[in-house]
Amino acid sequence: MLDAFGDAGAITTSSFETYEKIKLLRNYGSRIKYYNKVKGLNSRLDELQARLLSVKLKYLDEDNRRRSEVASFYSARLRNLRWIELPVEAAESEHVWHIFSALVEQPDELAQYLLKHGIETMRHYPVPPHKQEAFAELAINLPKSEYIHSHTISLPIYPTMEDAQLNYICDKILKY
Repeated sequence: MLDAFGDAGAITTSSFETYEKIKLLRNYGSRIKYYNKVKGLNSRLDELQARLLSVKLKYLDEDNRRRSEVASFYSARLRNLRWIELPVEAAESEHVWHIFSALVEQPDELAQYLLKHGIETMRHYPVPPHKQEAFAELAINLPKSEYIHSHTISLPIYPTMEDAQLNYICDKILKY
């Protein structure tokens, strides 16, 4: 995973309606994170961010390797818990572990418990694509997808995590 420190761009208009539409389109069609009103795109890269990414590119393999180690650490420490379903890397692939999402029955309660212990989690993609307003024309029911999206929690994962941090997180989850 290669990420920048931010993103930017500029468009000028005297039309408030055009301004609102452009803001919506540039951010995946979303005014509220993970809730897509229309089909949009991610269009916010500027020259400064491009330069930053060109520097970070040198460390990409090392960072991806460390994220993989973090994912393996979580998997090894938490694999015997019956109430949590951990992600699995397919044998024929190499995951970069942008996120480490686990399936649990009560993700909000786990998140609150961990936050009380100074551990931030995230609920990535809480609304499945087929339930986004942007895809209302699909009008389909996918109960397994809906269950997964509503029962997933992402644990912290980044390349500078230290083993002590990982042990602390896993210890708290094991005591939950």
